[in-house]
Amino acid sequence: MKVNYYRDEWFGLKAKLFDGNMLRFSAIEHTKERVGYYKRSSSGKRKWKAPKIASGQEPRFACR
Repeated sequence: MKVNYYRDEWFGLKAKLFDGNMLRFSAIEHTKERVGYYKRSSSGKRKWKAPKIASGQEPRFACR
């Protein structure tokens, strides 16, 4: 079974603060895509299993 993983950083912000620290913020979207496939039963019949897509978003903060 083939699985494709994608990572898309669709927003990024970098700012230098007054005290000299660096503030970083990014928004990342993760996608996991499973390709469709045929599954064989014990009687020999074949069924098509549709592709499945799961996704989520992850905000990241960093201050240095």
